Amino acid sequence: MSQANRTTALHIVSAALTVLTTGGSELLESRWGLTTPAARAAETPAAAPAIPPNQPAPNERSPRDVVAALNDALLGVLRQSNDLDYAGRFTLLAPILENMFDLEYMARQAVGRSFLDLDEPQRQAWYTLFKDYMTANYAARFDHFSDQQFEILGEEPGAKDTVLVRTRVIDPAAENVDLSYRMHRTDGAWKVADVYLKGTVSELALRRSEYASVLKRDGFEALIANVKAKIADFANPTDD
Repeated sequence: MSQANRTTALHIVSAALTVLTTGGSELLESRWGLTTPAARAAETPAAAPAIPPNQPAPNERSPRDVVAALNDALLGVLRQSNDLDYAGRFTLLAPILENMFDLEYMARQAVGRSFLDLDEPQRQAWYTLFKDYMTANYAARFDHFSDQQFEILGEEPGAKDTVLVRTRVIDPAAENVDLSYRMHRTDGAWKVADVYLKGTVSELALRRSEYASVLKRDGFEALIANVKAKIADFANPTDD
């Protein structure tokens, strides 16, 4: 090697060491056309951690966790209820139910097999109205705070890969009420698929016994009118 070539090589090595020790790997690559270990690592995509099929992600909330979060959110609205009108409660409750209930599934189940006979615009209209009905129902019930508390009593496996979470509403001013939530997984998260009043009476079964018969007997427009009337009653209750 000639003296000139030897000198040039030494300059390259010296410059490369200087760049590496000062963290300038990008300068090293652009100036000398060399690829650093850091660059090679950046070019190799990190492998995603393997999750066994049908298993929840490590950060996924359990059915009990979801119900606990639901109870906290509902209690938060209830504590404000003395200072809120119906519209204010409706506004606060709507996103809670949207996030923690599988309302589209519940809307389908509430009309049974007749849902298959609806066209797409009718299905979308029914989804929207059913969500409003569910929110209106809660907004009407959560109208007074009297130091109520929510307690989780336990959970147990249910049919078709569901989990039943049993809870109790403790009301110092009235009778305690047992509520059970049937939870199922949808889009990788646990959501409420049904509510059992007094722990045994299915909310969906009650709705289906009424709505399916109205839809079959009187048609879709009659069902819409029926549910809109119920929502109006929730918004403007009358004393019996």
